[in-house]
Amino acid sequence: MTVSYTQEVATARRFGIFWKLLFKFRGSLLKLIFLDYALFMFCYCLISFLYRNVLDEDQRKWFESVSMYASYYANSMPIVLILGFYVNNIVPRWWNQYMNIPWPDDLAICVSANLRGMDDRGRLLRRTIMRYINLSYILCMRRICSRVKKRFPTLQHLVEAGILESKERSILIDIEEKNEQIKYWVPIVWATDISHLAYKENRLGSGENQNIINRLIEYRKHLGVLLGYDRNSFPLLYSQVITVSVYSYFIAGLIARQWLDPEMKYPKHSVDLYFPFFTTLQFFTYMGYLRPAEVMINPFGEDDDDFEINSLIDRNLRTSYLIADEMHGQHPDLVEDAYWSEPTIPSLPHTKASEAIQEKTPVEMGSTACIAVDDSDAMISSRFKMRSMSLKYPLRGPGDEETPSPGPGGSMLPLSHSKSESTVRSACNRRKLYNRIFKHKQQMPKRFPFNSQASLPEGDEILEVGE
Repeated sequence: MTVSYTQEVATARRFGIFWKLLFKFRGSLLKLIFLDYALFMFCYCLISFLYRNVLDEDQRKWFESVSMYASYYANSMPIVLILGFYVNNIVPRWWNQYMNIPWPDDLAICVSANLRGMDDRGRLLRRTIMRYINLSYILCMRRICSRVKKRFPTLQHLVEAGILESKERSILIDIEEKNEQIKYWVPIVWATDISHLAYKENRLGSGENQNIINRLIEYRKHLGVLLGYDRNSFPLLYSQVITVSVYSYFIAGLIARQWLDPEMKYPKHSVDLYFPFFTTLQFFTYMGYLRPAEVMINPFGEDDDDFEINSLIDRNLRTSYLIADEMHGQHPDLVEDAYWSEPTIPSLPHTKASEAIQEKTPVEMGSTACIAVDDSDAMISSRFKMRSMSLKYPLRGPGDEETPSPGPGGSMLPLSHSKSESTVRSACNRRKLYNRIFKHKQQMPKRFPFNSQASLPEGDEILEVGE
């Protein structure tokens, strides 16, 4: 079962709150790597004893040369990089498997809300649908979870548990004889038939029936994803590479991390100790990354941190029947709430314990609420005001005739240029605009005669388009 310690570290500001976790053994690092570390220390101490008490002078010099050689090349192995890659891929895979474990709660609520009826027939339809859902869940988990397989090794055990009927068991056996594929989806198909039967009996509308079927399909998808993770394991090559690399590193460390004679003046061997302090810390760090990652490759096993599927099976079955049957059509009487006549809902009361840790929360007003703009800065800029005025009048190039606009009474009034137009637009912009108009008129069909030379500005006012 997964070891939970969330409650113990709810307030992290307390001094030494996480130090207490070091004294937990179940699900701990020490329990996971204890045998590996014990074997490593036994071999380390044995080699150290032989080096100090058994080898002669020449053999000790040869051993010291090998130790220096192993120390140099062992440090060049990219263990941290390999471990980081391995864990970075294993952890999301482990969490995705948990997120795809289906829960029957939503389906039970949907069935209870749509398939109405307090009679025995309505109860039978609702309970049968939920029983088939839980049966499908168990059939799937029997294929991927060793704990569930040991609990229900055969279909007969499901019959004895009351989750499967004898006739249904015979049907499943007949289907398995025809097709060797996993039949976890068969009860879901039965559940869709039950939903359609309720629709024929006018206990479900067309939309409600389709809603239940869609949720059944979604439930099956999650089970299929779990089977896919079980069938398609994390690439074996990567697991082999990381295992060989880490274990080879510490096998080399049995010689490379030995304390050598300080009288020989070897680099980094100025002291002579017996216990490998930093090598132990390194062992706990590297193996502490590798071993939990190996556990998370298959979270449906029997490790301390694997998913407790057997408990989920019991919980799901109880919750399904509770929602779809016992709570169906039952709710408290409608009464006015305590704040029925209150125009503003006050803050809920506090206990002495909660009041001591109550913090004043600022009203959510947005990050720009404190920015103030003076009245003088809030006035619209005159530059933009004149530009908006100039847009009321059309622009004309040289040679274009003014088009009168209708005035009061239908009379035509001539247009005049705005004085602000000449102040806003520079001469360069006007020349560019005239050039575009001139080019556009040159591209017009021949049936519209146009004297291009007469409309051209004189002198250096002609610019290329885009200048």
